[in-house]
Amino acid sequence: MADFTLLARQPAMSAAVAAAYAKAAVERDAGRKAMFRAAGITEGDVAASGDVITGLFALLGRHRRAG
Repeated sequence: MADFTLLARQPAMSAAVAAAYAKAAVERDAGRKAMFRAAGITEGDVAASGDVITGLFALLGRHRRAG
């Protein structure tokens, strides 16, 4: 599990830089997910760090049901 959120507080920047940052974050996350899937690593997303345990148990349940 990874924290893939954008910065909590965006620094002052131009609209072009903000758009490039957001695009790079999306591309980075897609690349990481593809790498995990190619390696057979189960991955999942959580909204906040407090949801990690809940997300972990959901992944374990999925893994158990898959056999």
